[in-house]
Amino acid sequence: MVEEDLTRYRAWREQRDRTVIEAEVPSLRVRTVTEWATRLVADGEPPPPGAAAVDVVELGQIAGAEPSVDPERPTGRRFGALVHAVLAVAPLDADTGQVRAVAVLEGRLLGADGVEVSAAAGLVASALKHPLFAAARQAAEAGDCRRETPVHDAAR
Repeated sequence: MVEEDLTRYRAWREQRDRTVIEAEVPSLRVRTVTEWATRLVADGEPPPPGAAAVDVVELGQIAGAEPSVDPERPTGRRFGALVHAVLAVAPLDADTGQVRAVAVLEGRLLGADGVEVSAAAGLVASALKHPLFAAARQAAEAGDCRRETPVHDAAR
């Protein structure tokens, strides 16, 4: 009887050890779009299989934008969250005044200051002029536009 119990224990222990080893391997590797784009540009890392191509558009490539990033422009997580919130909510055909109104509201929700709100409004107004947003407006009219869609790639 002791031998049977010992055999069952050893079998259970081997299965447990295999499960622990398998569980150490992540099933998903999560990256932000910024991290992914940085690796694509800086490291030349290829996108995961089946992933759509990512075009990195510098601010100076947008019509009417400054040729380089203003060193006085706010940065950080709150500012990034504000820019993304405005992009998520503002109508794709919004004019500068509409973008500014959305930025003010979203800025209040995030506790952003006036400098951050103005900078975010300017960035989004410039971004909406990019040809990519013309395609987004067409997709929205057809009911095929997904705004702020989560992105992930499997580690396997």
